[in-house]
Amino acid sequence: MLLTKFNRFHILLMAFAILLVSFISYYQKDFNLPHHYHYEKQKASNGVVLHTMRTTPDNIRLQAIDTNVTKTPFYGINGGFFWEGALLSIAVINDQPLKGLPGDYGSGWYNTGVDTNLKRGTLVWDDIAKHFSIQIVTHAGELSVTDKRHY
Repeated sequence: MLLTKFNRFHILLMAFAILLVSFISYYQKDFNLPHHYHYEKQKASNGVVLHTMRTTPDNIRLQAIDTNVTKTPFYGINGGFFWEGALLSIAVINDQPLKGLPGDYGSGWYNTGVDTNLKRGTLVWDDIAKHFSIQIVTHAGELSVTDKRHY
C-alpha cells in the first residue's frame, strides 16, 4: 500500500501530537504542578477578597518554607505561624514534625507563643478514619487519631 503525501502528513502530525502530550505530562510530573483542585476568588461587600483552593486530603502536602508561599514554586496556603525559620504551630506528618525531632522548639511539634502552654485549634486529618477534626492542643503528642503512623 502506497502512502500518499496527504497520509504521511497526517501520520507525522499524529506523531507530533503524541510527543507533545508526552512532553506536557512529563513536565507536569517533574515539576509537581498541582492537580485536582478547584480555585475560587470571592469579594465580600466590605472589599475583602477571599481566595480558596478545594482539593482532597490525599492531594495536600505539608511543606516547611521560610517565606510567603507566593514567593515559592508551590501552590498552596500559609497554614501556620513561623518566625526566623522556626515553625510555631503544629505541623506533623505521621507523628514526625516537619523540621527536627518531636519535642524540639520550632520543629512543628508545638503550638508555641509567648505562653508556652498555648492551646490552639489544630486541623487534623485521620487517614485511617478518613475524617477531619479540629483539636485544641498544645503539642502533637496530645492529638487523638486512629493510628499515629497515618495522620
